[in-house]
This record gives sequence, structure tokens and C-alpha cells, in this order.
Amino acid sequence: MSPIVTNITLDPNDIIKLKNVISENAANPHKEGIAVSGVAPAGAYCSTYSPYLLGDDSFDFLREMVDEKVRDILQEEVNVYNWWVMKYKDGDHVVEHAHSRVEWVAVYYIDAPVGSGELYFPDINVSIKPKTGMLVIHDANLVHGVRANSSPNIDRYNMVINYRTDGTSESF
Repeated sequence: MSPIVTNITLDPNDIIKLKNVISENAANPHKEGIAVSGVAPAGAYCSTYSPYLLGDDSFDFLREMVDEKVRDILQEEVNVYNWWVMKYKDGDHVVEHAHSRVEWVAVYYIDAPVGSGELYFPDINVSIKPKTGMLVIHDANLVHGVRANSSPNIDRYNMVINYRTDGTSESF
């Protein structure tokens, strides 16, 4: 199945708030749940990989909006297994991988400037140029990667949510 592309429009003030939360957490690399300037799981070479932003509910409204859209599109009951946010600086990218222990993946682009790195699926020869507000839903077994952000001095921010259909989730 090819990836599904749709949109969720956020208020510009919400975008600024979410970007600030990610950046503030990146400034505190010793805070639990934050990994900065390193290799995140699946070979993600990104400046900030923040699983759950533990203790911070700033993303709850966005997760709920994405969840509703995913359930509506897939027409099946799915549950959040885990989620994280990422900040890509110039040159940051993600190597090809698939997601294990889950059935579906949703990627929401909080802020995606031109040149911020395409999401690509080599096995089906599909590339998606991210845009702010874009939501991409795909089968978790579909191999994908993210090309390098080539926007100097402009960061890309996104949220990734893994879904299961059996009702289990990691605790957050």
C-alpha cells in the first residue's frame, strides 16, 4: 500500500509553541527523554530526537488531532504505541529502515521548509516532499528514509507516531 498524504492545519501560534518546546528541550540534553546531536534509533542522524518529551503535555492536542485523522482514514481502531518529535538541522537525515512491533506509522510535519529532506520509500519508488501541516500515514513494514535537510539555518520539526491494532502501547 502506498503512503497516504493528507493535511492538518495548525494555528501559527501553536507551531511556534511546539517548535519552542522542542528547542528548549534540545537545550537541556540531560533531561530524561531527550537525545541531542546523536544517532537516534533506526539510524536517525538528527539534531534532536525527543521520545515523548516526558512530563510535557504540549503535544497532547496534536497527538489527538493526528489520532483522529489516522482512525478516520484507516477506518480501523488503532492505538498509539509510542511517539517522538524530531528537529532536523542542515545535513540531518534518517537512513532507510522499517518500524517493528507496530502496524502503522504517521509522520506530521510541524514545520517543514523547502529543502528540508524528502521522505522516501525505495521499494515502491516514491518520494514525498514534506510541507508544513502535511500528515503522511504508511504501513510500518514499508522501508523508508529521510534525505538530508539542505535548508541552511532553517530547521525542520516533525512528530512521528507508531500505531498498533491490538491495543498495546508503551507507557508514557
